[in-house]
Amino acid sequence: MRKLTFLLLLWVLLPGPGAAAQEELPAADGAAILKYILETAPYTRWGTFPADGIGDFHGIYLKGGEPHGATVRIYVNDIGLAGALTEDFGGALPPGTMVVKENYPGPPDDRGALADLTIMYKVAGFNPGANDWYWVKASGDGSEISAAGALEGCIDCHGQEGNVDYLLRYGFGAEPFISLGPVLPGPDGVQVMAYLLEQDPYTGWQAWPGLEGYITTNSTHGQEVIVYANAIARRAAALTGFDPAETGALPAGSIIVEEGYARNMGNPKLMTITAMYKVEGFNPHAGDWFWVAADPTGKVNAAGALNGCIECHGAEGHQDYTRLGLGAAGE
Repeated sequence: MRKLTFLLLLWVLLPGPGAAAQEELPAADGAAILKYILETAPYTRWGTFPADGIGDFHGIYLKGGEPHGATVRIYVNDIGLAGALTEDFGGALPPGTMVVKENYPGPPDDRGALADLTIMYKVAGFNPGANDWYWVKASGDGSEISAAGALEGCIDCHGQEGNVDYLLRYGFGAEPFISLGPVLPGPDGVQVMAYLLEQDPYTGWQAWPGLEGYITTNSTHGQEVIVYANAIARRAAALTGFDPAETGALPAGSIIVEEGYARNMGNPKLMTITAMYKVEGFNPHAGDWFWVAADPTGKVNAAGALNGCIECHGAEGHQDYTRLGLGAAGE
């Protein structure tokens, strides 16, 4: 993981035009910090954390939530990024690390104008009881500071059990972390279908890489299928060198949905909806996959550790019961 992260982050570690030397870091003062990130070392030239198969850094603009904006964009300075790549990294970012979050009022596809900036800045000795983070809340243009210092609200929220060094949205390849997407369902067919149809509609997901659109098959699902995958599964599959045999396969929380169609006078007709959902500890002998077979309306016909699904998808040569391969159909 460390080598992979290094490759993903090479570009953010190269100093850009006007990059400031570390000795120019500001004091623990809100105004000085804003001057630094806006003028001395403009944060908009910084990089960010990469998607790692666990965290939700998947794209530039991320879904946010209270008390931040409905959409956020996160920047991390070179000190923080480099610190996370050291061989002996133990989960605490080094002093000098800065994380800037842009907060927007609307959703990612209609986010509106930048409303606020929130900043985390690690200053050695500032507040050891909360990992020395100094917090700043400011207007989007930096002209007004609404709060700065050891802010209890920030500390309480970011200090929830399981978060790595007061970071909510990135866990350096480890769980748990705070994700602001819909809460995943339990291993229950009705709950899973409600999640797929209402809470996080699967038809809004992207296709599995290399399987866009209708795919002609000879499987039991139908004459043609469309295969969707949630962000957790796609992030893992998109990692350079992803190999289920080496990594232990797709991570918990992965969901793959397959719509099965019959040809109807040349027009595909939806006949079935089949979902495979990886739930940690559900069925270790078959990859922990929970299976749901439903009709076109979402009515559940069967759910659980379905032997037919397991035997078919578990055939030799299939990757983690997916039958999908990486970038090529496995049907």
